[in-house]
Amino acid sequence: VTEGRKMMASLVLLGIALLVVNLGFGMFTPILPQYAAELGIDTTSLGFAYSVYNVALIIFLIPSGIMADRFGRARTIVIGMVVYSLSSLMLVFARDLFQFAAARAAEGIGAAVVTPAVFALTADLAPAEKRGSGMGYTSTMETVGNLASPTVGGLTAQTMGLTFPFYTAFFVGILSGAFVVPIKDRNVH
Repeated sequence: VTEGRKMMASLVLLGIALLVVNLGFGMFTPILPQYAAELGIDTTSLGFAYSVYNVALIIFLIPSGIMADRFGRARTIVIGMVVYSLSSLMLVFARDLFQFAAARAAEGIGAAVVTPAVFALTADLAPAEKRGSGMGYTSTMETVGNLASPTVGGLTAQTMGLTFPFYTAFFVGILSGAFVVPIKDRNVH
């Protein structure tokens, strides 16, 4: 395998990782009313707890970028994918508002750990003359994940059941993290 093909494969896998964590953001939006009823929580409280994902994401983005610089980008992405995946699975077992909010916060932390590491590793792997297109690709995958998440979540819940979006997020997160494991950082510190 040529070095160029290996780099392209790595960039594709990094984009997929970013797509996966961004799917998790809104995958549960269409099922929130049903989920609130199942947990016996009013939709306003559940909506607030659902937003904890973004609060955790905002708080942890900068520390996660520092983590990627210190411990390696690929390793950081894998750790973030595991946190994201396990927190998505936690949502299956949430039985009250606090558990739901804690799982969503952990999911946001996982996404925060992945995101800056993906962009940093994209910048490291892409040759200088292709860095802009590499960033454009990963940004596109991030946006596609956000755009597709409610549809994917709604279809999954409708065809397979209310908790299957959580199982789906867990499975694709673990799978995506496993695909990142063989990617080598160019600038390991």
